[in-house]
Amino acid sequence: MEVEFPFLMNDRFDLIFVQPALSYVWEEPVPVQEATKAYIKRAMGFLAESGRIVLTGDDPEGFVPELKKSKRYGVEVKEGFVTIRRR
Repeated sequence: MEVEFPFLMNDRFDLIFVQPALSYVWEEPVPVQEATKAYIKRAMGFLAESGRIVLTGDDPEGFVPELKKSKRYGVEVKEGFVTIRRR
């Protein structure tokens, strides 16, 4: 599905929603900052030119200030989520 589904959508998405802090009771705790970086990097390959990545949930490790410093991403913080776009 990971490989086939994006081709059904002309290879690009306008919005990609990510919840990096999501984990299940039986799993080890998720390293949120590393997971967020991995999700963003992976999602950029499927994002339309004017598309946005939406990170849901709170920012327990303070990752948003690091994203705002990035020259690669435009970051907008809203209550309860963060949107990321290409610059």
